[in-house]
Amino acid sequence: MTPTFKECDMEDAMREVSALMNDRGQDEVNWKAWEGTPHDAPDPTDGSKPDPMEFGLLMTKVLGGSKKSRPADRSANDVQVDIILNQADHFAKLNDQYTETYVVKGTKALYELLAAIYGYALQIDQSPLRDHVLQRMRQVLEQRYEQKTQANTPWITTVLRYILPRDRQTAFNYSRVLQVAYEENLTQEELPGYIKEAGGIAKVTQTKEKKVEAEQDKKRREAAHKIVRGFLLAHGKFGDITVEVPDKLTVDMVGEEESESQLRMGLFANNGKGGLVLVRMCRITERLETKILAPMTEFCVPRLPEAKAKLDQLRSNHGITFGFGMEASDKGFKIPGSIDITAEERMAEIKIELEARDREMAEERKAKGVESQIEIPGAPTSRAEEIIELIRKRKEEEAARKAEMEREPSE
Repeated sequence: MTPTFKECDMEDAMREVSALMNDRGQDEVNWKAWEGTPHDAPDPTDGSKPDPMEFGLLMTKVLGGSKKSRPADRSANDVQVDIILNQADHFAKLNDQYTETYVVKGTKALYELLAAIYGYALQIDQSPLRDHVLQRMRQVLEQRYEQKTQANTPWITTVLRYILPRDRQTAFNYSRVLQVAYEENLTQEELPGYIKEAGGIAKVTQTKEKKVEAEQDKKRREAAHKIVRGFLLAHGKFGDITVEVPDKLTVDMVGEEESESQLRMGLFANNGKGGLVLVRMCRITERLETKILAPMTEFCVPRLPEAKAKLDQLRSNHGITFGFGMEASDKGFKIPGSIDITAEERMAEIKIELEARDREMAEERKAKGVESQIEIPGAPTSRAEEIIELIRKRKEEEAARKAEMEREPSE
């Protein structure tokens, strides 16, 4: 490449620039005075201050410019830079071609392959020979490839392992995608679009895992909220402070189609004497209750087993078996008016059932002409029959009360 200026010119120019730059440390007072009186400005060559014009011309010389250069003029350096950048553009085009040929089309082909395998798996699942086919696949995997499937291995995983016996990791990844598709009730035609929309094979399983985790987290929060509410409502059984609220102070915040909370929200004001005065009592919705109790719910989430045990113990200590936030699935729940069946009553019921079965067996053997070795007991005592009848009535009454309470839940 031919240089745009001689080396000797370059050295001379740099020396001149260096000399000018070293002269910048002049007296600030003289410089400011010089700035203020242009007509008294010293000669730029006397070393008092570099002339900006002269400095600019010198820098142009150093950088290889010319007084006659135009914006459209291009040096040999610019041409070589363009050549290098053109090579980069060429590589970019090659990358685009590769992406289109192998990545985009390859990904599309992979999704279509998974859809075909999914359709094949659905045919097996819907076939009357399903169990026989899966059993044969397991046998082949064990005998030919020494791969044993566990009892809890999903059937789709068995199908994929049979198709890809030499690549267990790929078979596992594909089976997870197809399992998600099966749970989402997708068709074979819908699967490629579903995978693409999710962002790829890995994202499908991640989305499913996040969904399951979100559902589990939601259940934990609901359980925690139920425990917190149970603690608060239980205090209504044994609390010491009772407040009589006139109707005129009650504010209804429940809409027509909203569920009402079992709790009430009191609004208090300071009376200026260090005490609080109840100014309003609000009937609130369950949705607002959830927001109000959110901080306590968050605290309870990581302590669910411990909190549940404490709530059960609290209810047991204060004899709470119904109401005050209790539900049928809670420990110690009991419908009011129900009577527990004693061990004596249960034994009487079992005895009557056994006696009835023995009589039937003895009558069958007698009808066949076989001498019975079973002693036919006498008729059950009237007391046992009364107990059984009492038990049956109690069960019917409890079932009726429970059904009625489910239709009209009590606070």
